[in-house]
Amino acid sequence: WNGCELCHPDIFGVKKGATHYSMQDIFNGKFCGACHGKVAFALYDCRLCHTKDVY
Repeated sequence: WNGCELCHPDIFGVKKGATHYSMQDIFNGKFCGACHGKVAFALYDCRLCHTKDVY
C-alpha cells in the first residue's frame, strides 16, 4: 500500500509510527475508519491490512 498519510496528512502523521490508534478507534470511525467501511474497502477483511498474524 501507499501510506495513507500521503493523501490524509490530517489523520495520519507523516513520520512512520507517529500516529497511534487501536482497532476500537477504527471501528469508532477514527483514523482508518474515517474511510474504510464507507468509501474504501470494508473493515472486516483483516488480511488486507494485517499481513502478519496479530494477537
